[in-house]
Amino acid sequence: MTDKEKHRQIHREALATLGLYGIFFLWWFGWGYGLGSGSPESYTYLFGLPLWFLLSCLGGWLGVSLGVFWMVRCFFREIPFEEVPESSR
Repeated sequence: MTDKEKHRQIHREALATLGLYGIFFLWWFGWGYGLGSGSPESYTYLFGLPLWFLLSCLGGWLGVSLGVFWMVRCFFREIPFEEVPESSR
């Protein structure tokens, strides 16, 4: 793998990671402030926790964990970082 290919792959992995974090932030913000903006008396509760909290924090964590697993399996590649001597190129 040439240096240019390594840099392209690293750039691709970084963009995929930032994209996944962006999706997670929008998910968290949308559910947390969308459902959580009312008064506590109007909240829907599940297992003693507000539904906005479960969907925002726990659902987001589960979703991003599955997303990271999928991303590592599909996008990330093994990159050798050892220096190759000039004579063996």
